[in-house]
Amino acid sequence: MRKLHIKPYKELHARIILRDETDTSIAAKVGLSQQQMSSRMQGLCMFDAYEIARIGQELGLSPEDYYQLFIRPTERLKGVSNE
Repeated sequence: MRKLHIKPYKELHARIILRDETDTSIAAKVGLSQQQMSSRMQGLCMFDAYEIARIGQELGLSPEDYYQLFIRPTERLKGVSNE
């Protein structure tokens, strides 16, 4: 059986695009390779606190944005639902 392709960080990706950036350009600015960023965006590896903070700085995120863009997707990956 084929595994469904999950895009847990699609809202983060949209925010990156809205800032006229790409996942690759943000990765370079925060010290990640394109492959590292890709594995995180696919939910294969988790962003660490430093990476989250650096991405937030680059994108000008508000405190509320951090929850929506980083924590909620992790909950979905782990099967936690508060909805």
